[in-house]
Amino acid sequence: MATRICRLPDFSAPADSAVVSFLTFYYQRGRLDLSTTYKYNSNFLTDYGDSRALDLDQGGFVRWDCRAQFDLTRDLKLIFSGINLNDEPTTEFQGGIKSQITEFEYTGRTLFFGFSARLSR
Repeated sequence: MATRICRLPDFSAPADSAVVSFLTFYYQRGRLDLSTTYKYNSNFLTDYGDSRALDLDQGGFVRWDCRAQFDLTRDLKLIFSGINLNDEPTTEFQGGIKSQITEFEYTGRTLFFGFSARLSR
């Protein structure tokens, strides 16, 4: 298990969150590897306007991701990965005021399923 929490200075540069944290749980037994990750980003500035009233900020969000891998053989692995499993929307607002929404978007869940193979040794 790994945890990381970062607190950045009060200076706002585009795409810098004041608080970023994530927590990952791992499980491995035999040929099975599992992991799930919780991610949190606080609000952050995305674009400068001519004044603070015209600046655009990305709203804070929480994401849950997971990954599973099963070794079918030494050289062939079955893989499943899911991103944004909680289907968290993204928001953008203007002037640092969360009620002045300029964008509300659902990106949905992303699921991957496949194989990984080693072709030579």
